[in-house]
Amino acid sequence: MGKFSISKSELNQGWKEYSKKHTVSVTKTDQVKNLWSMR
Repeated sequence: MGKFSISKSELNQGWKEYSKKHTVSVTKTDQVKNLWSMR
């Protein structure tokens, strides 16, 4: 487990950019977010 010096808003912004580029489905993004929040 590494330390993240990234704010939640930055993370959300980066995720929006990522999902725009990769056109990820909403259900998949929710699954990934759940995985991240479980860490």
